[in-house]
Amino acid sequence: MTCPRCNTDVPHSAPFCHGCGADQTSASGTTAGRRHRYAVNPGEPVLSMNVVSSLMPLASQSAPQTYRHALLAGGAIPVIAVLLGWLPVAFAAAALLVPAVYLVYLYDVNEWEDQPVPVLGLSMLLAGALSFAFTLVWHTGWLPDEVGVTRASDGFSVRSFVVLCLAVPIIGELLRQIGPVLLARRRRFDDLIDAVTFGVAAGVTWAAVETFVVERSLIFAGPASVAHLDASAWWISILHAGVIKPTVYGSATAIAVAAYSGIGAGYDGLTRRYGVALGEAMGYGVAFQAGQFLAGRTDGGTRVLISLVTGGVVAAVAVLRVRMILHAALLESALEATLAGTHGQSAAHGEAFCGNCDMPLLEQAHFCSACGASVRSVPKTRRQFNTTLDGGAS
Repeated sequence: MTCPRCNTDVPHSAPFCHGCGADQTSASGTTAGRRHRYAVNPGEPVLSMNVVSSLMPLASQSAPQTYRHALLAGGAIPVIAVLLGWLPVAFAAAALLVPAVYLVYLYDVNEWEDQPVPVLGLSMLLAGALSFAFTLVWHTGWLPDEVGVTRASDGFSVRSFVVLCLAVPIIGELLRQIGPVLLARRRRFDDLIDAVTFGVAAGVTWAAVETFVVERSLIFAGPASVAHLDASAWWISILHAGVIKPTVYGSATAIAVAAYSGIGAGYDGLTRRYGVALGEAMGYGVAFQAGQFLAGRTDGGTRVLISLVTGGVVAAVAVLRVRMILHAALLESALEATLAGTHGQSAAHGEAFCGNCDMPLLEQAHFCSACGASVRSVPKTRRQFNTTLDGGAS
């Protein structure tokens, strides 16, 4: 049987082409990009709101439930803290939740291999330092009389609008690009999935530090700083700071860095595609901050509703874009390599097994012919084993 998309000889009755990943059982899947089978995790459609398989792609085949449960367990801490009236603890725990889980994810999938210092330093520590410095500048310098502007119902201010809705997201996105881009330029980290991982790491770290700086008067003032505690309203605020904001920042930065890395071996660099992706990333930041600015000009339930809806919509769109970019890049790079007759990134050699279903992979496979999972969407140790001609050590 021959794949109609790349002309690869596919074993009879194989559901997927091991060369380009096309679905051999569905004409729509072959011609329309296989939207019903996410290349990172074929058990999900591309258009899904699974944050773990979107922002932690190297864990989506091996242990997605581990990180999902970690997020849920960690999220219980700020919820309980609000019930007890410990708002400083709640905000601190919420801000640290996603970065802490992501740090464990980086270690678990061995993303840094034997270079933990440059990976952690450029993806998280540098982002944290830049976030701290920049947030102090705009929060206490550019808006010296409006420190509480994100919570003030004091009417429209052109100055605060320009700072919060334009300067902060645009400059912030440029600064978040520095570390991940420097990593993407390294040969050992030029894979698109690496770029997405480092972009998300920088984004979630930036969000956490920004929350600490903006909410420092609450976090460090103690429980007595808040009178007449409304648990429902504070839960929404904590959900926003601990989940929605890091999701927006991480997804946006990942989208731009992925374009810098490109779909194949090596990095594409400062291309037109990167410029467009960077503009898209900035657009998510502007939309997110504009929604929060609008919410800050209202009171009560209206404010909470606007904040939650606008932030949730931006986060959802950004996550879906990350999934679409990963999916399309994995399929396109495999197709290009197969049509050119070359060995694509992480193509299987020797003894190799799928990270999703553990079925044997065919020689030079870019996808598992049984379940359709990409051979690139597994931790580096598994990729090294799958690309070793003699099978290597397990």
